[in-house]
Amino acid sequence: MRSKTFPRDELSAAFEQFEVTVDRAAQTRDWDPWVEQYSPDVVYVEHAVGTMNGREEVRAWIWKTMETFRAAT
Repeated sequence: MRSKTFPRDELSAAFEQFEVTVDRAAQTRDWDPWVEQYSPDVVYVEHAVGTMNGREEVRAWIWKTMETFRAAT
């Protein structure tokens, strides 16, 4: 597999959009747009939970996690 080099401005713009989406998800409690930012075959490593493979595993985890957090507040 070959790595692609991305221009700094492209990375900055993508990260800025990521932060906007995270903020919107936190405000609306709709985590689907956050999940959709990842590729369908994402390998998501969460330090306390472990490795998730694919959007649907990430989606199930983030909804359960954030709804549990919400109930605790």
